[in-house]
Amino acid sequence: GAIYALGNVTISANSTLSDNEVSDGDGGAIFAEGNVTISNSTLNNNFAGQDGGAVMTSGILNVSSSTLSGNISHQHGGALRGFQNVTILDSTLSGNEANWNGGALYVVGASGNTRNTTVTNSTFADNKALGTSELSGNGGAIYGYGTITSTRSTFTNNSALLHGGAVFSELAGVGGTVDVSNSTLRGNKALAASSEGGAIHAHNGKVLFSTFVNNTASTDVGGILGDSIKKTGDGEFEIGANIFAGDAARAQLGIGASPTPFTDLGGNVF
Repeated sequence: GAIYALGNVTISANSTLSDNEVSDGDGGAIFAEGNVTISNSTLNNNFAGQDGGAVMTSGILNVSSSTLSGNISHQHGGALRGFQNVTILDSTLSGNEANWNGGALYVVGASGNTRNTTVTNSTFADNKALGTSELSGNGGAIYGYGTITSTRSTFTNNSALLHGGAVFSELAGVGGTVDVSNSTLRGNKALAASSEGGAIHAHNGKVLFSTFVNNTASTDVGGILGDSIKKTGDGEFEIGANIFAGDAARAQLGIGASPTPFTDLGGNVF
């Protein structure tokens, strides 16, 4: 790759890191043991043979006003792989691919510790979790072990082979938490015959003032809200003041008595 650091890394001032490669390792452009801060920069067409097509960091990861596109990982995190909390602000992640999970971003702490992933005023488009190994192919845009928060952001045309065409939040193998507000999720797909959650797959969550259009998944079982959201198990999931359009005709608030249906806060349009 371009940068290997035992400490912190800062990339700024209209920097560009492109066409870097690590054939049998992590972080195609940046590998860091410390925190990584990326601002006003472009990372494109980087490749990692393992995790983090563009960046792998063991520390906190902050990305702002930047573009990450066309990055590829042979395992997790097509563009980014974080072990600590991750913040994405005013940025675009597009056309990234992971062979396993997290087409653009994969956030799982060491030893499976939970982490927070926060996305604000950002766009995730055309990212893919291809699912080339067993039980992989989750989170076309983001795979997070813990809580994923999206505010005023857009997820468009992302795809996952299995679950969570845009967002997959896992915790202890059951499902994690999502908190989505004032966001748009459009044209995201969970592709396989047993796939769930065309846009979101999570255990707990709250989705407010957001728009879901033409998201698709194949499985028609309990805890489905159209093709857009899959709620796993007996988690708590609230929805309010959202628009659901163009989904398959399954816009009921949970199918069947188990798992527990969604909580309707009112103001939803189907």
